[in-house]
Amino acid sequence: VRLHDAVFAAFQKQPNNSLQPSNTPLAPAPAPAPTPAEYLCPITQMVMLDPVVLADGYFYERAAIEQWLEHHSTSPMTNTPLPSLTLTPWIQLRSAISEWLLHQPTR
Repeated sequence: VRLHDAVFAAFQKQPNNSLQPSNTPLAPAPAPAPTPAEYLCPITQMVMLDPVVLADGYFYERAAIEQWLEHHSTSPMTNTPLPSLTLTPWIQLRSAISEWLLHQPTR
C-alpha cells in the first residue's frame, strides 16, 4: 500500500482530470531491517531456512550442522563432546524466520 501511495502522490490531479507528474520525488525504498542474531546460523552466519537444535542447545542450519557432524562429535559452539547427535527441527523458529523474510524488501 505504501508504494501505491508514493506513486500516486508523485502525480497530481489536473483540472482536466488528467494525471501529470508532480515535482515531488518518490520516497526511497525502505532499508532492510537488521537481521535478528537468533536467525543466523552460528556456523554459516547466514539466515537459517531449516533450523534445528542440537544437544548443546544451539540452533543451526540443518545442512551446516550435518556437514560439521560428519567430521566431529563435539559442539561447534563449545567444542565439548555431544551426548547426542540428534537434530530436532525447530518449527517455531522456522516460522518466525519465514514471517520476517516476507516483510523484508527484496535485496
